[in-house]
Amino acid sequence: MGLDFNRLFGKSVRYPLAKDAFILMFAVQLVFAIAAWFISGYFLGDMSTVFSGEEIPSLESLMPFMVYSTPLMIVTWVFLILLMPAYLENSLAYFSGKRKALSGDLGTSKKRFLPLLALCLIIGLIMLACFGGIFLVAFAMLTGGSFMLVAAGGLWFAIGLVIGIIILFMTTVSPVISVLEKHGALDAIKKSWKMIAKNKLNTFIFYVLLGAVVVAVTVIGTMPETFYTLLSGDTSMLSIPSFVFMIIRTAIQTYVALLTYAALVGLYAAIKKTKT
Repeated sequence: MGLDFNRLFGKSVRYPLAKDAFILMFAVQLVFAIAAWFISGYFLGDMSTVFSGEEIPSLESLMPFMVYSTPLMIVTWVFLILLMPAYLENSLAYFSGKRKALSGDLGTSKKRFLPLLALCLIIGLIMLACFGGIFLVAFAMLTGGSFMLVAAGGLWFAIGLVIGIIILFMTTVSPVISVLEKHGALDAIKKSWKMIAKNKLNTFIFYVLLGAVVVAVTVIGTMPETFYTLLSGDTSMLSIPSFVFMIIRTAIQTYVALLTYAALVGLYAAIKKTKT
């Protein structure tokens, strides 16, 4: 049975426009984006030689950046997971026609944070195992490793890519199930697998449409930065233009994140409605 994708995406693209939902997520993301902007600019500086292909950064030159950026990335990831339950709960009310303030759902984040964190860790570790080959390739290239090491990493990545895509596809609604149905990580994965197995075509169409919307929003939103960089040749990271564009990128990322949350809840609700 086909899903009503017009309604699903029609409501999803409007959900991020709610001020309370957007402002909180934007504020959190902006704090981390400013920190990342400063770290990148301080340790990487002018990347024009890298972008032009004149220079390939060494592992040693990237190490200070990685030492500071990796913990920041982890903390950002944890904070976003902390907020996710509130947004999923709020999105469900929105799809049910009962729009309510996000503040009323923040309690859900406290209650469902640890189960959702466990779910994300399990899926994240599986993805790390699947896509680990790319790190082996990068390590071999940065350290001047042998061709066999690069080939092994490439084969690992190629096989892992297929497996990883299948797992991500089948666990599409597991975060929604974990939060809204209050399931543990493994139970959420199992139920998502069963739901998606009966709705593979609908889920595939969902990803195609979601991808098209996200790409369109991202391309349109980043056009000013792209044109500025091409026309001015300015690739410096710690500058007023780069700071302004960083804020714009954060706003786009916030919109895309909220749209995705709403779309996942919409998919979950639509699949459940079909009683498959």
